[in-house]
Amino acid sequence: MKRLVLSSLCVLFLFVSGAEAKQYTEQNFVQSSINFFVSLNNEILDTSQNKSLSRGEKMDAISNIFDKSIDLPYVGRGILGRNWRLLGKEKQRQYMQTFKVWIGYVLSKKTLDYDFRKAFRIYKIYKGNGYIIINTKKKERVKKSNAHVDSKALFNKAINSFFTVDWYIKMVKGVPKIFDVSVANVSIVLAKRDEFSDVYRRRGIDGIIRLMKRQTQMYMAQ
Repeated sequence: MKRLVLSSLCVLFLFVSGAEAKQYTEQNFVQSSINFFVSLNNEILDTSQNKSLSRGEKMDAISNIFDKSIDLPYVGRGILGRNWRLLGKEKQRQYMQTFKVWIGYVLSKKTLDYDFRKAFRIYKIYKGNGYIIINTKKKERVKKSNAHVDSKALFNKAINSFFTVDWYIKMVKGVPKIFDVSVANVSIVLAKRDEFSDVYRRRGIDGIIRLMKRQTQMYMAQ
């Protein structure tokens, strides 16, 4: 009888300990992701506001910041979609080599295209299966040249507007990494996948690689 009670207590202890460990791990993941995002946000903000740097130098610096903060293999394959599996090893290598440089400059350009004066403010945290979404908003003054022509509010002049950006973060070998960014509910990964799918149909993977190289050179020259 004593052995049965002790066995039951051991099972209960292991169950509770496992639940507590899981909760502790999830809490650590969420807090680590928040700390990661705040650090990333401040680093980008400091760079974009550094008056001693030219736009090109800022773009180089912010590109490097994003490069170390993104799950590059995951995002690279995600943007190419099912076409990734159709490639041979050498073409996969060529694509990823070009992609790793290109994606940093794409996000760097998006960052500098807006007049960032304050850091993003975290509004909500959504927990998914193995990832979290950090929902952020920031009231910013939008440059007229970057206003969308289909938006009545931004058509004629620069005004104060709220930007909503969702940052998708997961752990990669114990380190938080971004695997997608959604601006105004538009996923960058899905948007670029649509763009690349069209190029792939017409010109194949070599056409995509040439496009990325051309865009990277254009961004670097700004």
